[in-house]
Amino acid sequence: MIHRLVTVPLNGFNFQKELNIIKQIAINNFYNVKIINKILNHKLYRKAINLVYPFVKENKTYSLITYIGQASNNIARFFAKLNLNIAFKLIIQQAN
Repeated sequence: MIHRLVTVPLNGFNFQKELNIIKQIAINNFYNVKIINKILNHKLYRKAINLVYPFVKENKTYSLITYIGQASNNIARFFAKLNLNIAFKLIIQQAN
C-alpha cells in the first residue's frame, strides 16, 4: 500500500488522506505507526536517490576465445582486470 502511495501521483490532501487510511489499517492489524513512517521514509528516500542518480544499464561487450583449459581461465581473469568480458567457445571434434 505504501508503494502505491508513493508511486501514484496525488496532491497533498489526497496523499495525507491515503496515508491516514494506511496507518489506520496498520493500527487495526496491531502494527505500530512508527513502522509505517519508517517504510514511507525509506520509499521516499529511494525515490529521491533514483531521481538524482538514475540507473543506467551498461551494455557489456564480450570477446570470444576458444576454451583450452586452465590457460583460458587465466587469460579471462587477466582481461577481467582490464574490464574486458570474455566468453568461451568449445571446439567439438566429430568422430569419424
